[in-house]
Amino acid sequence: MCFDNAQQGWLGAAGVLYRSSDGGRLWVLVTAGAKPPSPRATALMIVQCAGPESAWALAVGPGAAMSQEPHIGYYAGPAGAVPLFAEQYFPHPGVIVQTSSPGSYAGPISSISAASAAFLDWCAACGAGTVPWDLVTGSGTAVIREGNVGGQLTQAESASFLSARLGWVVGVVTRYRGSAPPRQFQRIVRTSDGGSGWRVLYTS
Repeated sequence: MCFDNAQQGWLGAAGVLYRSSDGGRLWVLVTAGAKPPSPRATALMIVQCAGPESAWALAVGPGAAMSQEPHIGYYAGPAGAVPLFAEQYFPHPGVIVQTSSPGSYAGPISSISAASAAFLDWCAACGAGTVPWDLVTGSGTAVIREGNVGGQLTQAESASFLSARLGWVVGVVTRYRGSAPPRQFQRIVRTSDGGSGWRVLYTS
């Protein structure tokens, strides 16, 4: 849940997105997301406020298969919610979008403004160094592929971008050593040039 001000708020629950314009007394369905395969299958809807009457959202799940996870990115505004991308391995009835998600597993969102946001994914089967991310601009009208986050991250856990050029990503690096158990450690990386270069700030 997030609020732009005391009256305007957004709520993500069970894979759907709601909006309130009266301080949370009444919540109106904005987007239902993809229909779950069964009533017992639960989904997640992550939401971040973007500015006056706008938000970025990510519907995740339920389920995963073939090292992929169903997820759909959204930009929401006064006129409703517009899907930005979707993991194309899974059907998403009721959602028409041709752009593929940044990667196969859903990761964090970082709202930059009402016009732009960073969406980060990861790929469980691809190994270290495969955390692809997209920069969405024009209030959802353009999805720009930015390649992989540097620093050899295996999975992105959190991200904070202050602009399209300046951002931090926290994630996990997994190292496999033959038959030995894999080693995992935390890492924080930073870019100041829009992802062309990444500096490792911390490794556990």
